[in-house]
Amino acid sequence: MDDAKDNRVAGAVGFNVRTGNYHVFFSKTVIVGAGGAADIFIPRSVGEGAGRVWYAPWSSDSAYG
Repeated sequence: MDDAKDNRVAGAVGFNVRTGNYHVFFSKTVIVGAGGAADIFIPRSVGEGAGRVWYAPWSSDSAYG
């Protein structure tokens, strides 16, 4: 959150589960491009991308490769 203004995002934080490294990204603007448009692809998408923004790091594909 942005300390200067309530209810604003100031960037993002990431954690690499393989190496243990933290990554901090500061930004003036944040766009969450996680989908949300339903029925534009086959098989039919249901717009679950917006909900995936809140998934924990261990729910990603970190177990692969």
